[in-house]
Amino acid sequence: GVKKANSRLSPAAKGQLAPQDGLMISTPSTILVVGSDHSTHPTRRGNRLADTIMLIRTDPEHHSMSYLSIPRDLEVDVPGYGHEKINSSLPLGGPSLTIRTVREAFGFDINHVILLDMTNFKDVIDALGGIEVDVRNPAVTHHDCPYKSAEKCRRWGGWRFGRGRQHMDGKRARIYARIRNNLLNPSEGDLNRVGRQQQVLQATLGKMVGVGTFARLPFIGDELVSPLTTDLSTPQVFQLGWLRFRASKDRTTYCRLGVSGDGDDNASVVLMFTGRSAIQPPSPVSGAGCLKGTPLS
Repeated sequence: GVKKANSRLSPAAKGQLAPQDGLMISTPSTILVVGSDHSTHPTRRGNRLADTIMLIRTDPEHHSMSYLSIPRDLEVDVPGYGHEKINSSLPLGGPSLTIRTVREAFGFDINHVILLDMTNFKDVIDALGGIEVDVRNPAVTHHDCPYKSAEKCRRWGGWRFGRGRQHMDGKRARIYARIRNNLLNPSEGDLNRVGRQQQVLQATLGKMVGVGTFARLPFIGDELVSPLTTDLSTPQVFQLGWLRFRASKDRTTYCRLGVSGDGDDNASVVLMFTGRSAIQPPSPVSGAGCLKGTPLS
């Protein structure tokens, strides 16, 4: 399964990765996670826009892990194309350009990459038997109406997510992670969306490294990696899982950049993410900031 996921990564993308200096289990690593939505909407430039862009930084020495969500609408310099939204780097030049764009925009050496087919990511969650997610703010969305009739969709009440910890199958988890316009709170936007993505990805990773999953791996392994494209080897996947297991709640940091691209705020978040500055909560203006132990909402 993992070898197939490795074969799907192009040589050009592999060439943009910085070599891992030692084992993941003992050496800090930075991993880029990119989810593509494969949208066919006529207003979109391409059908492989980056729907999710996140960096994961591991610090084995301190048993810590940090997540940094990058809003898909953040404007940066895309090499060869000028000022563009960061999510356009994927259809413009594939994973290799996305890796280079993130590296040059934020100064990170990226050691590994995980590309997710978000259309089929729900199959991973279903193979795991679902995940547990703590919904802190109730939400309703009309995204992905289950009916073929436009009239039924118009009268449909939408997908509803109440407050509190709840079990989600793959479909509900995918819909929850993609909520951008919460009908219960019109003030929410892309920053709230990236917080939900952090919740779903962390819950999925946590479930993947559980003892129960390890026992079932011979039976569900192919389902777990089928939506993935990555350079990570099988041993590295298990090492990443172990590092996630060792990172306690108070040693896990959740960060996000601001959509506005405020230079000072975003630069400060980069320092927090890399452990070079004290954690500060999100700015009420740009939304950029970090929290310790709690995914951003």
